[in-house]
Amino acid sequence: MASHAEQAFAQALHDIEQARMTGAAALNLSPLRLVHDGIVFPGNEVYRGLDRIPEEAAGIGSVRILDLSRTRIADLDPVSGMAALEDVRFAFTAATERDGELGRIALMEDAAERLEALRAHLAEVRRRSEPALPAAAAAPLDAAFEGDLLTARHAAPEAFAEPAAERRAREAWGALRDYHADLSGLLAGRNMPSLDRALAAFGGALGADYAELNVFALGTHGRRIARIAESADEVLLEDAAADLREFASAISLYLDRFEEWRSYLGDAAAAPGGADLKAARETAAELLDALSVEAWVEVGLPTELRRLDEGLDDAPGDPVVAHGFLGGLRNVVSAIGRKVLDGVRAARRLPGRLGAAVVSELQRNIASRAAGAITAAALGFLAAQSPKLAALAERLPAQFGWLRDLLAFLGVA
Repeated sequence: MASHAEQAFAQALHDIEQARMTGAAALNLSPLRLVHDGIVFPGNEVYRGLDRIPEEAAGIGSVRILDLSRTRIADLDPVSGMAALEDVRFAFTAATERDGELGRIALMEDAAERLEALRAHLAEVRRRSEPALPAAAAAPLDAAFEGDLLTARHAAPEAFAEPAAERRAREAWGALRDYHADLSGLLAGRNMPSLDRALAAFGGALGADYAELNVFALGTHGRRIARIAESADEVLLEDAAADLREFASAISLYLDRFEEWRSYLGDAAAAPGGADLKAARETAAELLDALSVEAWVEVGLPTELRRLDEGLDDAPGDPVVAHGFLGGLRNVVSAIGRKVLDGVRAARRLPGRLGAAVVSELQRNIASRAAGAITAAALGFLAAQSPKLAALAERLPAQFGWLRDLLAFLGVA
């Protein structure tokens, strides 16, 4: 036999459908009668057991008045998505029992003021309840959605206080680029794939123009080159090995002019290593494989993360390279999280722990809205990869502990 809550929910679905078909201006989901414009909308005792507002209520554009009084409804957030409403009555509900401010708002006599106060309070509750995602970290790789595509982003070069310092940085950048081109040509075909990869990644960080310079990536891949140069005598002729070491020194001298790089080096000192980093790399490899097949991810983004991962092989134990890899990974995952939270806000849901069935429902709700399909796909990605993301948070809480709150909020932990 159905529970009181199940019976009430079934009745609510029936009454919502009737209101939709008839274009009713009022919807009474209360055991009390509702009078509007001289029309009586009878109450139904079954609604004393109603414990949630059906999603379908948001799809009725004709309803101006909604009565939820004397029910067990604890979450009024779906009301936020009913834009046509002019009057909501919700006194003596489970929501007002739990939240004294809602109880005060429910007793306001003016319908417009009551509705405005309710929506403002629900928005504040949502804001306080949402998990806090980290701001973009200084790293070789940042990411953000541009329209429907998750794309790689890089910080612009540091602005110098004095024009002369800016001019010297630009001139030195040009010299370093020429040096890199000459050295790449000199060392081509030397059967050193690790050096080839490092030089290619370094060239990408230099950019084709000074404005494209990525200082954090330049330094990260420069550290790879420096580590390889330390043992270059073992595989290169003496002159070539000396040229490589000289190039590594030139990179270090160039980077020293940037205050943001010097600060970055200090932050990188605490980067994890050992088994924790190894486990993070294994998890990241699986995440990158999954990201690579997503149509909403720019093709080059997983490639850039893999370059950072390769650097860990070329410079094992280097905390700066490890810091760059983990920072880039965190920026990518948090960008996906922000996209999903934006979609949850737009769908006017405060999910808590949802569970797989309701996640699917939320995906449909988000996808039905303008430009919501990509957000729904991103939510699906987080749900599918939640075991890996949870493991990452457990292994490296300082870098990824925020994932616990995000996954729990979405109900996919």
